[in-house]
Amino acid sequence: AMGRTLTEQYSWDEIKPLFDHNAKLRVTGVKSGNSDTEALIFRGAVCISQNTMVDGSEAILTRIVYLHMTLDHHSPDLKPLADRLKAIPVEQLAGYLRAVLCQENAWLQRYFEAFPHYEQRFMTQSGVSHSRIVLCHAQVMAAAKATQSLFPAWTDRDLESLARHLEARALDRQQSCTAENKTAAQFWQIYHYLNEQTVTVTDSDGETHHEPTRRS
Repeated sequence: AMGRTLTEQYSWDEIKPLFDHNAKLRVTGVKSGNSDTEALIFRGAVCISQNTMVDGSEAILTRIVYLHMTLDHHSPDLKPLADRLKAIPVEQLAGYLRAVLCQENAWLQRYFEAFPHYEQRFMTQSGVSHSRIVLCHAQVMAAAKATQSLFPAWTDRDLESLARHLEARALDRQQSCTAENKTAAQFWQIYHYLNEQTVTVTDSDGETHHEPTRRS
């Protein structure tokens, strides 16, 4: 229709296969006399940054470690640290990847040593039952443990604080997957209200019964 703008929402299920090991990012044909193909393997990570939480299927939600960024922890005491960070040249901040790659074998050894410990911790966490939620959050925690040696200021107390935070995020993710979609829940609430002959309201005065107001 004229004057009407349609916005197509991105389907997060399109990136779901990238979660798997040796996921194929793209398959192209090879210039030869046969049907050979060449696959480009995805070896990166997906970072989703947006103002609203990703709303998708359970398969997508359980593949995401959701870190909710808020201003709750901001304080005037942290401003000098933020200003110092903004003033650091890119050359000083861009050395992380190189530092990790130079210690690749040691980093991986620390990671695989830490992972079973954190996997067991998240598996025994009350309220978290989905195996993929356990896997993803344990992987992030194991990666933090493996990276600790690169940042001497990271104490075991800091890692424990991160572990507790990830436990809270894992529980929130589990609840997000098991809760009924809010829009669907609201729809059925209205549906049942319109189709009930009598609506029961419970308050401090006890239970009262009302006939729904219907428009002719």
